[in-house]
Amino acid sequence: MQKDNAVSQPTLSYRIRELETSLGIALFIRQVRGELTSEGYAPCAYVKRMMLIASDIAMNNDIINRSVKSISQLINDVALERD
Repeated sequence: MQKDNAVSQPTLSYRIRELETSLGIALFIRQVRGELTSEGYAPCAYVKRMMLIASDIAMNNDIINRSVKSISQLINDVALERD
């Protein structure tokens, strides 16, 4: 995760602690590397769905951008042919 989003480990740890504080729950068991508490598992299904939706949005946005470029090019080509 931190590599894809260019977030340092200390920053990530700090943000997780902030989230835990704001929620009033522990998301991770600190003695075991990366193990979630039961409260930490609860939002996982929602997060996975949000990641899929974000991926779909990004993919559709790319398709839309390519379509707009193609349409723009077509309009330019038609305009050049008329001149």
